[in-house]
Amino acid sequence: MVQNHLFQVLALATMEPPHTLTSTAIHDEKVKVIRSLRLGKDLASHVVFGQYTGYKNEWWIPESSRTETFAALRLEVHNWRLKGIPIYLRTGKALAEKKTKVVIEFRKNASILYNEQDELDRNRIIFEISPYEGISVGFNVKEYGEAKKTRAVWSEFIQTKEGPEAYERILSDLLLGDHTLFTRWDMIEESWKIVDHLVNCKEHCPMLYPYEIGGNGPTAANSLLEVDGREWF
Repeated sequence: MVQNHLFQVLALATMEPPHTLTSTAIHDEKVKVIRSLRLGKDLASHVVFGQYTGYKNEWWIPESSRTETFAALRLEVHNWRLKGIPIYLRTGKALAEKKTKVVIEFRKNASILYNEQDELDRNRIIFEISPYEGISVGFNVKEYGEAKKTRAVWSEFIQTKEGPEAYERILSDLLLGDHTLFTRWDMIEESWKIVDHLVNCKEHCPMLYPYEIGGNGPTAANSLLEVDGREWF
């Protein structure tokens, strides 16, 4: 999931605007992102692997299995725009819900005009990918009245029209010769360079955190954000 799905979504969310909408131009920008990905030097503090309780009860799973069913990681894109901004990825099986989304949280404004409040909610944009498609924007508005206080509100759009299934679109593009949604070889190669580091971390980091079915994964994953003063949204 990390190498194929998550890195694809990450690249689309953080790439620079391509100079055209051709598949080559889009792929070029996505590859630049993957080449710029950096994990922390102390991998053990930037990666959390987990395995849900009962995984080894399946008849085909050996009792000694250390296969992870959950992964969370903290990384950065080292380019002129995003260097120093932490990016958190999380994926797993047997979680509370099956959902794919991207949450972009804007940095706190250094100049807060409504300074009577101790803390303002940060502005956010959420891209919903699955099970439904949509976009939500969270921002602060002034509360009605004379007090200089704000409250967080949300504006959202949900796609209600039924479109083609994922593989329908892929097969259609294949017949049309459109490679935009396919993965180019150099991106696969660069992605596996990052994953190789994760595999190496797994081999040298003995901890495989257990978590309950229907939960949000191992609590250790929260520490990836807590050190930065954040939490999973």
